[in-house]
Amino acid sequence: MLMIYYCIILFVKVKEGDLFRRNHNLLVISLLSLHNIGDAPRTDDTDLKLQENPMLFQKEYITGSLMPRIQELWQSAECTFPPFLTEINAGEKGTNEKWITESTERIRLHLKAFPSRSAFTFPNKKGSERITPRQQIWLKETESLFHSLLLTEPVLGIRNALSPQTLDAFQDKIKQFLRKVRSFAPDMELEDMGQAIRNYMVYAIFREQNGLPQKCSSSIFGYSMLYPFTDNFLDDPSHTEEEKIHYNKLIHHRISGLPVTPLSLHEEKTAMLLDAIAADYPGPEADEAYGAEAAADIRQGLLLMLEAQEISQKQTDASLSLTEKNILDISIYKGGLSVLIDRYFINCKMTEQDALFYFGFGFLLQICDDLQDIAQDRESGSRTLLSRCQIPEEREDVVNRLFHYTDRLFHFSPPSSAAFRDFLLQNCFQLILSSAAGSGDFFSSSYLEGLERAFPVSFSYLKQMKEKMPAAFSAGKPADQNRMMDMLDAVLSESPS
Repeated sequence: MLMIYYCIILFVKVKEGDLFRRNHNLLVISLLSLHNIGDAPRTDDTDLKLQENPMLFQKEYITGSLMPRIQELWQSAECTFPPFLTEINAGEKGTNEKWITESTERIRLHLKAFPSRSAFTFPNKKGSERITPRQQIWLKETESLFHSLLLTEPVLGIRNALSPQTLDAFQDKIKQFLRKVRSFAPDMELEDMGQAIRNYMVYAIFREQNGLPQKCSSSIFGYSMLYPFTDNFLDDPSHTEEEKIHYNKLIHHRISGLPVTPLSLHEEKTAMLLDAIAADYPGPEADEAYGAEAAADIRQGLLLMLEAQEISQKQTDASLSLTEKNILDISIYKGGLSVLIDRYFINCKMTEQDALFYFGFGFLLQICDDLQDIAQDRESGSRTLLSRCQIPEEREDVVNRLFHYTDRLFHFSPPSSAAFRDFLLQNCFQLILSSAAGSGDFFSSSYLEGLERAFPVSFSYLKQMKEKMPAAFSAGKPADQNRMMDMLDAVLSESPS
């Protein structure tokens, strides 16, 4: 049943006309998190030097140690076309495209056949609805369908990266996370829910990467949900500047342990999420991993993240003059902190090299987001390393540098299995390729042809699927949000088989 979650979120993005903006990232994250790399947590004698002094999120450490090293790694990366990308021949691309087309149709027909619950509701004593007998049958068929797809998938090699035990554990915790979401925010739209799931998946990857069992803790639920709650509020033009200032002040005060007075249900819910994060700190796992100052450390990390979000607003302020270095610093600071906090929540000791990798990995994901959003950022006036470029050649240099930076960054990746490291690295390359293809209007045709040679399908097929998918999944019964939510609720209320 695991893949139905991804299917639901993916098809919501299709309906929103946003298929290739985020879902490749989601797929990469979900697949990586299922890779089995061993049972025992990793230990290392070279724990962070700051463990003696014990704060990871000291601002001096972030800005004085991690940021300069990531800046140097980025600036020293070559701007030449990456020679290490593996080319995929036309025959293999054709095979991949055929499988995707046929599988998409099988999924479309199956989703179309989802039985409405309106005539088959069985309220429980709390007044919620249980799944119907017809939905039970549909769920079993769903499981069979996706197991079949996993066993035949030719593009990412899923069948070579999965273990049944890891799959079961991951499925259980994803369901637990989504049940919490539905209970906490029953009116949350699927697009925002997808954002929260993506945040959780990053954390799930890091638990697998460090040999830890899957866990849906209070802290990661709160942190994963903060993004749709805070980012969407701050990005909404209907909110006044005064409202945004009050909202940020409420968050700052709550993190700092000061009393707050929420002025709306949204502010009250935000405060509850911050309380959920704090619930695990202090705690036995955190104290063992990070010492007695773990609670103060994570509070400081969240305050720095809040500061990074506020600083990033400067990217859209036309009255401010930003240099390329200013933009680079903002991107590293915001992206790096976000992922470093994700890593902190797994409560496993870090080495200096670990901290550098995860901070740098956050910057990598930030630049991939910027690569996907070139058109949107240029329209809104948001200045990023990609949107500021005036000609295709400049953007191509940035993408080339991103490939080389990614390749170098993985020299610092945690010492898990070599297979896992390579799998993760190759999927990062695929993320960059698909992001560039989605912003193809901003690159030369010759450059795109070079990138296309390393992608599992042709870029024309990618574009064709992007255009056809919304109509395909709204054919017959409308693929609206209520219907998708009904499917999700059926999955989450599924009885164990």
